[in-house]
Amino acid sequence: RIGTICSVLQDLDLRDIKPPAPVKEFIQVPIDSKRLREFIRKTMLEFKPKMPSMIASQEPIIVPQIEIREIEVPKIIEKIVVQKVEVEKIVTQEVVKIVEVKVPFEKIVEKIVYQGKTEYIKQEVRIQDPIIVAHQLYFGHGSEQNYNKAFNKYLECHNQGIPEAALCLGRMYEEGKGVERDLWKAYEYYKQAAQSELPDGYYRLGELIENYPRNIPEQLSEKERGEQIIRLFKAAAHLDHSEAQTELGFIYEKGLYGQKQDITQAVEYYKTAAENKNARALNNLGVIYESHLVPEKYPGHNLELAFQSFKQSAAMGNAAAMTNLGEMYEEGRGVPLDLKLAIKYFEQAAEKGDTSAKYYVAYHKLNSASSAHDQQVFETSADLFREVVHKDKDHSQAYFYLAFLHERGYGVDIDLTTAERYYLKALSCSKPYPRAFAKLADLYYYGRSYKGRADVQPDIQKAIHFYEKGLQLNDAECFNDLGVIYEEGLEVRQDVNKAHEYYKVCGTRLHRSLSELGKTLPNWRSSGRWF
Repeated sequence: RIGTICSVLQDLDLRDIKPPAPVKEFIQVPIDSKRLREFIRKTMLEFKPKMPSMIASQEPIIVPQIEIREIEVPKIIEKIVVQKVEVEKIVTQEVVKIVEVKVPFEKIVEKIVYQGKTEYIKQEVRIQDPIIVAHQLYFGHGSEQNYNKAFNKYLECHNQGIPEAALCLGRMYEEGKGVERDLWKAYEYYKQAAQSELPDGYYRLGELIENYPRNIPEQLSEKERGEQIIRLFKAAAHLDHSEAQTELGFIYEKGLYGQKQDITQAVEYYKTAAENKNARALNNLGVIYESHLVPEKYPGHNLELAFQSFKQSAAMGNAAAMTNLGEMYEEGRGVPLDLKLAIKYFEQAAEKGDTSAKYYVAYHKLNSASSAHDQQVFETSADLFREVVHKDKDHSQAYFYLAFLHERGYGVDIDLTTAERYYLKALSCSKPYPRAFAKLADLYYYGRSYKGRADVQPDIQKAIHFYEKGLQLNDAECFNDLGVIYEEGLEVRQDVNKAHEYYKVCGTRLHRSLSELGKTLPNWRSSGRWF
């Protein structure tokens, strides 16, 4: 974008240029180099928003191109100094006024009105703004990527008193790029950036205190730590830092750091961040709308608002929002039921690394492979389930299906010991998967052997233990199987009345369990269970 500089040059008190003819000396144009440098910095921010946090991005900076036409005009070359670098400035003898100036990385282009016509004049000069040179070295733009040289350049900028340099040095120390990782030094540099009132300085310092409470110089109590995190995030949010606004929304949504849960306040912060095009805030706002937590201040069709929020967030590349859209289409919640579109969103989110999406993709592959008994699809499903539990060690459903695949030999070799281990993991998660109780109990009830090898010995007492555990989560299979055990008196005193009670409960539990199963396990209603 070509930035308008008329008003800037007027602010610099540029005098009318009326050289005598012939001109015998250079025209003296007073230039405030500090203000010119500030204009250049702001212009660069137009190319890459949030320049102070450029270091957080790996995207290339694209400088817009414009058409430049060379013209022949009488001219005087005047040399001025910008950041200790000589820059040639073209001044024509018959200039009416200077209209615009564009400052990309490698050239200054002046748009000049000459004899009533607007023409462009190109100057092959280089603005050696040291912080931009440091960014180029860090990202490899216009030069070979070199973290060590970038670090040294940032250090040079810091010594010159450029505030952004402290922020970039803090990030390099936090991530260990170009220098050994040192959270204490990262803390000190972020603190300096915050003292310079940089929005990202406040935010990064708050994040560091939040994520690494034991690795910072200050020893804070839990209360002091929470107060400081909120204070820093609020300072950044006041300066329109969308990530800080999103973090504050999350704090009030969940009632963290001693704050009372306040959905109204959370929605306010999320909406402000959403206006600043923050994809995560849009997704979180959709979650609140979908879960009907919005207070009376925000009435309306919650599912419709949720869908719109997820859709906007997904369009901005947010993987969690893609997964949420997939769930809505999968269940027909607020939108028409569309399994193909749901899987499409799951696959897009899985490509971006979303763990929940990978689970859904794995489940649907497992379900689709059932009729054809396609071992290759089973194998892909097993790989995805492994990726899920590697990333999320508390995902009980993924453990359950890994156990099932190893028990049946779908996509993997039959391994009953591994199946037993995965069933136990599914039950040790913070939210145990109810169906794992019955499956594990069945394994102990019957015992299992494979190719003459007794992998799991029959143990009816162990089976009874897990069946009874399953009763606490109202698992229908556990009620049914315990009814069989008491009816036949298998290692328990025969009790037909107790068996009858279990069967009776099982009848009501079974109906409710299957309807809940449809919510928990996608595609159950349309395809039916196959195991």
